[in-house]
Amino acid sequence: MFSVREYLAEIGRRGGIKSRRTLEPETARRMVAIREARRAAQRLDPSNALSRRAGTPADTTAAAQAVQDALQRRLSPAEKLAQVARLSRMVDQLSIEGLKRRHPAATDEMIRDLSAELRLGGDLAARVSAARLTFPAANALQDPIEVAADAGARLDALGVAWVIGGSIASSVHGEARSTQDVDMVVALLERHVTPFAKTMGREYYVDTDAMRLAVRSGASFNAVHFASSIKVDFFVAGDDPFEAERLRSRQRIEMPNAVLYVDTAEHTLLRKLEWYRRGGAVSERQWPDVQAIAGIQGESLHQEHLRLWAGRMGVTDLLERVMRDA
Repeated sequence: MFSVREYLAEIGRRGGIKSRRTLEPETARRMVAIREARRAAQRLDPSNALSRRAGTPADTTAAAQAVQDALQRRLSPAEKLAQVARLSRMVDQLSIEGLKRRHPAATDEMIRDLSAELRLGGDLAARVSAARLTFPAANALQDPIEVAADAGARLDALGVAWVIGGSIASSVHGEARSTQDVDMVVALLERHVTPFAKTMGREYYVDTDAMRLAVRSGASFNAVHFASSIKVDFFVAGDDPFEAERLRSRQRIEMPNAVLYVDTAEHTLLRKLEWYRRGGAVSERQWPDVQAIAGIQGESLHQEHLRLWAGRMGVTDLLERVMRDA
């Protein structure tokens, strides 16, 4: 595998005067990524069905999947998060255009309420809409990465540790995909309830009583960003040892204008295996996410750590299955 410096030296040596050009580091890095992706595809035996990664869509060849996986491995966590933001904004824009076509006489406010109902369900959307009338001057955040960073900054101000899991974390460690909600594990205590509700109040719908109950019982509560209708699911860590481990080993990701703390690949995979089992082992979302994490992370996964926690969480058989097929 060439480093960027080695690659620049190599193309200069091989190509003569014409190829001895100056490249921006980002351009050179992408050239290296493309070259590695092509090599990954060339190493596959098209006649061998076992070379096809588990979870590869039926309309995707093994070679194409190998190229995509290789390119995903080269992306930094911040680049993966930016990809999630772009995909989520695109899906949101397409949804809004669809609503406008189906309801040509609707005002922008009506379209916003219809969009919120699709995302949140009728009951929660109605409560969010009513609360929004009290605080109409909501900020203009428009994608789940921005909302996650904003919520995280409010927790930081209170000294509350937090980590992002769910589809955002699986996008960092596996295949990036759009999402319209944010999952956060938080070390929230009862003394934090009132100040956190206060700091969220003007920009988010949040039920203080539901938050307090979640803190006391180690459960979860929701907040909904007024301007975007993006929902944040807060899972209170309580005294759960696995949640404590997630908070302890969280990964710091520097974004252009914010800092995010994201779950490790191992903890994301384990939690998704647990949710897959809780859902009757039929989820069309959790298992593909797990397969993508295992396939893309490969040998970089800490196997001993995975086995330890899989045993404690009762998902050893699922872990063995996904690692066998990766």
